[in-house]
Amino acid sequence: TLAGPDESVVLPAAFNDYFLDRWMPQDKRLKFAMSVPVQDPQRAAQEIRRIGRHPQICAVSLPPLNILMGNRYYWPIYEASQEVALPILTHVTGTDSIYIGPPISAGGIPESYCERYVTLTQAAESNVNSLVFTGTLEKFPGLKFIFVEYGFCWLLPLLWRMDKTWRALRHEVPWVRKSPIEYVHAQMRFTTQPIDEPANPKELDTLIALMGFDQLMFSTDYPHWDNDMPGQTLRTLPADRRRKIFCENALEALRLG
Repeated sequence: TLAGPDESVVLPAAFNDYFLDRWMPQDKRLKFAMSVPVQDPQRAAQEIRRIGRHPQICAVSLPPLNILMGNRYYWPIYEASQEVALPILTHVTGTDSIYIGPPISAGGIPESYCERYVTLTQAAESNVNSLVFTGTLEKFPGLKFIFVEYGFCWLLPLLWRMDKTWRALRHEVPWVRKSPIEYVHAQMRFTTQPIDEPANPKELDTLIALMGFDQLMFSTDYPHWDNDMPGQTLRTLPADRRRKIFCENALEALRLG
């Protein structure tokens, strides 16, 4: 079941303080994404303003609810995150389609882990769509969103459909002033794991080139069964392109300075 609002406020603050007190002093190179209580956006904003300027905090970790991320419910969190120059990082929680509160797969509850695993991308697709068409990206132009471990091969056809729809029905969403492709390219990043690899690796290279090499950030998910190891991932890309995905894009998207 979903944690109550009071509990959700206390636990993230305790987690954050534990990391700041016990782990971060061990090595200044250590960074972490701070936790926030998504069940109480106002208190989440307070927590971001309380510690969000700490130099070893690199992002705000936003566990997804069954409320699309473009909904103004989240706007206090986004306002505070933009204020302290932290990106929003959202990650598959492990509770999707299982408990009350997290995102539910479209069409109903899956019957097996295999079904659930394959359909996890739906949450990312829906939230990308929501962030653009609600005008949230327009409202918070300085804010970046990072989708972690949803994969990325679904992104390009989603953007094609969003752009086509926006061009035909702009009167319905006049607050969306640019093409969805422009918003996503400027304000969203996606981690590589899990990579859906075709039989011919060059086909994946073509897909990434069509998306743009600055959209992706390497993630491994080690030691899970579907992990991607650095030496085995995207090996057919040119060295400069791999460097962008494995290093440079993260330096740009996360607050690591």
